[in-house]
Amino acid sequence: MINKMLLVGVLFNLYTGAFAQQNWDTTYYVSCKNRLSFGLMVSERSYNIDISADTGTATTINYDTEARNAIGFIADFDKLSLKILFKTKEKLNERKGNTRNSNFFIGFGSNKFLIEGSYRFFKGFYDETSGNYIPQFNDSTPYYKSSGMSANLIKAKVYFFNNHKRFAYKSVYSCGFRQLCSSYSGVLSANFMNERIIADSSMIPTLLQNEYGNASDIRGIAHTGFGAGAGLTGTLVFFKRFFANLLFVPSLHAQQRNYKYLKKEGSSGYYATLLLHTRLSIGFNNERFFILVTGTNDRHWIRGKGVNIQPSFISGTFIIGYRFNVTNTGWIQKVRASQVYKKI
Repeated sequence: MINKMLLVGVLFNLYTGAFAQQNWDTTYYVSCKNRLSFGLMVSERSYNIDISADTGTATTINYDTEARNAIGFIADFDKLSLKILFKTKEKLNERKGNTRNSNFFIGFGSNKFLIEGSYRFFKGFYDETSGNYIPQFNDSTPYYKSSGMSANLIKAKVYFFNNHKRFAYKSVYSCGFRQLCSSYSGVLSANFMNERIIADSSMIPTLLQNEYGNASDIRGIAHTGFGAGAGLTGTLVFFKRFFANLLFVPSLHAQQRNYKYLKKEGSSGYYATLLLHTRLSIGFNNERFFILVTGTNDRHWIRGKGVNIQPSFISGTFIIGYRFNVTNTGWIQKVRASQVYKKI
C-alpha cells in the first residue's frame, strides 16, 4: 500500500560541465560507470535534542525519537544514481511513544564538487534520562514524553575536495567508483540551514521546571543562517577491496534566531554557532560485489537565553549490492550522444 510507504531519500547525482571530472590518477581509483550497480539497504535514523541550563546544576534533558527503521535500494549507472527508502511497519511503544518522521535527500556532483540538499521532520520525542527525576523509575515506568514536539530542518551543503585526482569520495558512500589505494583530501564546505523546533507546551518537563527557572517557559526555537568550514577526509584501503573512511568537517555558522515562550513575547537576535558534520564508512568494494556500512552525525549548538540546546541527527545504513553488465544498445548510445546528456 502506497500510504504505508514513505519516500525518505532520493539521490540524483548529475554531473554538470562544471563538476565533470575527466582526468584522475587511475592507480588510485577507477570508475564503475559502465555497469549497473544495484544494492539493497537497511537504514536507522534518530534525532536527538539535548537541553541543559546555562548555569547551575539543573538536570540535563536528553530527548530522543522512537523512529521506525527503513528499507530500500540504491541504483547507480553512468551519470545517474538513485536511492530510495521506505518505512518499515510501525510498532507501538508504550514506554517511549511513537515518532512520525520523514526524510528527503537530493544531491549532485562528483569527486571534486558535491552539492547536497536535505529535509528532515520528526514529531514525538521522549526523554531517555527520565529516570533521573521521575520517582521510582524502573524498567516498566513510561518515559517522559513530549508527543507534540516537532523538529523541522532544511539544509543545503557544498563540498570541494582538493585532492580529487587521487581521492574518490563517492567510492565509499555510493557505488560509482572504487578506491584502489589509500588517500586523503582536504574539504572546504559552505552551508545553509533552517531549523524549527516547537512544542505544544514547555520544552522543559514539569518536574524540572523549578531547576530551570525563567528558562522553563521556552516552548520553541527557530533559526536561519549560513556558514562555511574546512575539514579532512581520508580512506584507508586494504588489498584494494577493503576500506575504512572518515570525514570530519566543522563549520562556523551565522544565524538569525527566534525564541518562543508560553507566557511571554518571543525574542530574536543574531548569533554565531558551531556545526559539526561527521561521516564514517567501512566495507568491501570489489569489481562486482560491494558491502557498505555508513554512519552520519550532524550536530550543532544553540546557546542563549539561559538554556543550551544541542540538536543532533544520527543515521546508520547497511548496503549490500552487485554490479551488473548492461548491454550498450542503440537507445543507450543515442541517449549518451545527446547534447542534453553530455551537459549533465
